[in-house]
Amino acid sequence: MSLNASTGAIQPSSSTAGSYTITYTIAAANGCNAVSTTTAVTIVNDQNTISYPALSYCASNTSTIAVTRNAPTGGTYSASPSGLSIDASTGAINLGASTPGSYTITYTYSGNTCSTTASTALNLNSL
Repeated sequence: MSLNASTGAIQPSSSTAGSYTITYTIAAANGCNAVSTTTAVTIVNDQNTISYPALSYCASNTSTIAVTRNAPTGGTYSASPSGLSIDASTGAINLGASTPGSYTITYTYSGNTCSTTASTALNLNSL
């Protein structure tokens, strides 16, 4: 994490995503003991992406395809327009239960005082 030790300022854009513990200490002086306080900070990657192995599939394909996600866990998936059989929690698409069409799949995450979305396109072609 990019932290200015003098001011305590955090620079999120130059920090690595992750959870950190920050401790601020006032040194002992004039007969007083040192005093410390600690807080937790989580930095989330804002370069969120989702993708599937291919951009187009044939309607005769009855398999389920998995998503690759570069985003925080715990979000939900949705597809627009309706007709795509997508698992809202995993992003897996059941091609055999879906209607041919062009879709936009969106992953939405909100938590740890931040929210983010990532989207991708997918086509399910008619036979």
